[in-house]
Amino acid sequence: MKVINRKLCCAAAALLLLDGTVPLTAAARKGQGKFSPLAYSMRPVRKTPSASARTAFARFAAKQGKNWEVRYNPRTALPEAITGGRTKRYTGGPEQAAAAFFSENSELLKIDPTALRLELKKENLGVTHLQYQQYYRDLPVEFSYARAHITGSGEVAGYQARFEPGIDLDIVPAVTAEQAVLTAASDLGAQLNIRETELVIFPDEEAGALKLAWKIRGRTPGGLWVYYIDAKAGGVLLKYDDTRRYCGGDPYLTMGSSSGTVYEISPFPSQNSDGVTINAWTKPKPLALSDQYFWVRNNTIPPVVTDQLGDFCSGTAGKVFSALKGPFFNVANSRGMSAHFDNASG
Repeated sequence: MKVINRKLCCAAAALLLLDGTVPLTAAARKGQGKFSPLAYSMRPVRKTPSASARTAFARFAAKQGKNWEVRYNPRTALPEAITGGRTKRYTGGPEQAAAAFFSENSELLKIDPTALRLELKKENLGVTHLQYQQYYRDLPVEFSYARAHITGSGEVAGYQARFEPGIDLDIVPAVTAEQAVLTAASDLGAQLNIRETELVIFPDEEAGALKLAWKIRGRTPGGLWVYYIDAKAGGVLLKYDDTRRYCGGDPYLTMGSSSGTVYEISPFPSQNSDGVTINAWTKPKPLALSDQYFWVRNNTIPPVVTDQLGDFCSGTAGKVFSALKGPFFNVANSRGMSAHFDNASG
């Protein structure tokens, strides 16, 4: 169910041509208020893989090669990443290879291919990347997908997924789209120029449950906001500013932003003004990571440094990688792998 706002004046139309981009010197972004379902850190383990699930992966690795590794989703216990190797060659095109891979490994993946629709297909360096969006009764399941990476010879070189199994939800909203828009505007404290409202299935990571929600996209003079409003209870589930920032007129080729869920102070119980310890732990917050190094292409090229908004720009084109390292700090784990980022793969 989708409702598009078609009322546009000339000024609004001109803004749309910018596709939501503003200079990096724009005002600081407001926090999204809650942890994003896309944040991989800080997710509590609600379910662990069963013995049969681990046996299924062992069988897969024995058949397809010993280099494979698997990572499980901490809420659903389904594989959310299978990487490190290459499968046998599948016949047909990339879509046929992906379909055969899904079907052949249904015991391991536990996804329903009939709930998936191809949303993105992109070829790069001889590998075709396919992304499928999950739907439930024609409603998109937000942040839920299955990805397969197919080589030119028909091998599957990797798989990622955030699939929601066994959905059973009433999809009749108790809150109208108009009421949801008013809730978003009230929360933001500003009038939203609504671009789109859409009924979706929202994975609430904090509650560990799926919820029917209104997804609202709207503009303010300083931002392009996305809100998720509970379509049953009416509360704000998630909000974030989706304004895309660019690096001005210079010929920058690679741009990005860094943020993380961190403790602003040491995570000890807080105290009130009288020095009395309160029986509550200080919660971590999603914050921009400034003064952090990012390398583009390889480590022979000097890194760029994020600004106060966590943004960085580079004149070099290529994949990016980073660690908890910058001109003023370096966080390392001497007993194992340190935290790192490799172009969205880890």
